[in-house]
Amino acid sequence: MKLLPLFFCSIWAALTPMTVFAQANAGPFTPAQVMTSIPAIPYTLAIQAPDGSASITGSELTLSAAKGTDIYANVDGSKIVDDTPRILFAPRDDFIFSARIQAGFHSAFDGAALLVYAGKAAWGKVLFERMPDDSNAVTTTITKGTGDDALHQQVEGNVVHLKIARKGGVYVFYLSTDGAAWRMLRTFALPTDQPVLVGFSAQSPKGGRFTARFSNLHWRAHGFDNYWHGE
Repeated sequence: MKLLPLFFCSIWAALTPMTVFAQANAGPFTPAQVMTSIPAIPYTLAIQAPDGSASITGSELTLSAAKGTDIYANVDGSKIVDDTPRILFAPRDDFIFSARIQAGFHSAFDGAALLVYAGKAAWGKVLFERMPDDSNAVTTTITKGTGDDALHQQVEGNVVHLKIARKGGVYVFYLSTDGAAWRMLRTFALPTDQPVLVGFSAQSPKGGRFTARFSNLHWRAHGFDNYWHGE
């Protein structure tokens, strides 16, 4: 195993004394990614942040997105952008996964997301973002070659809880303002022959820099019984 140099200095301070490495044969991950783990998630995490930075303290993750970063596909597929800093892992079987997001909004379309990702043209995100009118809202995008966006709910303040559940080939996104009462937002499938990764992303397509903190991570290795609440 070859130890690789880190491409941002903050990760070394944040992860020590964890072992930070990338393997030449790392399954769905590329050798350029930094690999680590945290107690809250039972899978290896791949950190990719060439246009921003990432750090982990305990079970809290922080992503900072540089100006111009986005994961986006327009409705006719003529424009696809895929360069956000992110932390991803490759889950097996059914699961329920949630996180509390605290967002340091500055500019329109700054956002922090939970992400389902199988390549630049096959992904879904549930996104907490700043809107052009300076309100904050939760939106979703499902991309299967073309993007399909939806605006779901405005949120007071800069904190929200988001959740992804998978049961069979079905993914469901959820929203909560308190981490207890959940609202179902959107259901989708992601037909692909590529490995499906799950995790965290931050974007700042118009702003100078955007930072989000992901905490209260909860992982359950089973599907939901209640579709409407993801529990």
